[in-house]
Amino acid sequence: MDSSVPPRFPSADGRPPRRGYLSYCDVPDAEGASLLEPSAETRVFALLDAAKIPGLPERLEGLGAEFACLFDGEAAEDYAEAAPYLVDMTDDARLRAHVVTRSSDPLDLLGRNAGVVVTAPCTLAEIRDRLRRFTRIRDGRDRWYYFRFWDAGGLFHFLADDRLPLDTAVRLCQMRDGTALTWIVPHDGRFRIVTPTRTEAAPTGSLVLSDREYDALRLARWIEFERAVADELRADVPEMEVTPGRISELCHRGFALGLRVELALYTFVRATVRAWHLQIHPDTAWGAISHLRGLSQLDRARAYETAVEDIGRQGLP
Repeated sequence: MDSSVPPRFPSADGRPPRRGYLSYCDVPDAEGASLLEPSAETRVFALLDAAKIPGLPERLEGLGAEFACLFDGEAAEDYAEAAPYLVDMTDDARLRAHVVTRSSDPLDLLGRNAGVVVTAPCTLAEIRDRLRRFTRIRDGRDRWYYFRFWDAGGLFHFLADDRLPLDTAVRLCQMRDGTALTWIVPHDGRFRIVTPTRTEAAPTGSLVLSDREYDALRLARWIEFERAVADELRADVPEMEVTPGRISELCHRGFALGLRVELALYTFVRATVRAWHLQIHPDTAWGAISHLRGLSQLDRARAYETAVEDIGRQGLP
């Protein structure tokens, strides 16, 4: 998580970027297979996240797929198990079926935020050369970041934000020669199709995020984090129903307390929900660990969770 105050921007879901460069169309999950059918002019690629699909390179090799990592050199070796992989699915109905399937198989994309689809009349090498330019980007203060545009939830919200400058949209949705790239993003029970409405001149220079774009990116990550917290809570403590609004409130509260590591922040939320269930005021448990020094964020969150359980056993208010 970012080290500054968490984002509180209005959602821009579904609104086009400025000047109407992009068009959107939402299709239910059940109709997704038809979107992936290749044509004589267009090839179909998946961009998959190895961090969310265990053993992804080996799985793809076993399937005989044509694929390539977006990272090069040492980065490709060091981050092989967490890198993005571009896969040509044009002639492989088995791979296309994975995109529209929801199951326990990690390669099935629905509900996982583990990948997106891009279609274009280009080869795998041409698409890879274009997309790998955006794996690392910098902001106006020359700080570098990994831009995880292969994360379905993040890309969904980022492209939908109407503050997105035109040149950034053009970089993501056009080849340098003007050839259009269509993104198909599986997210929240639907496939969102994002495609350019016209050809624009290709921007020059490298991609630099403006403050507005960085805000939009942070917002996308925060929205998806809150969604992931809700999903994990349902799995961990199904007997304790918590509204999305309360989850958002708790995420912001933990963030304000200095918990920026995602697992630490989730542990704090889960412990606070547990405190409510035991009728313990969360401040009582947090105060019980205030004397502890030198703990990592995760250890502090775990100590808080332990304090909640200890107070619950003692029957204190």
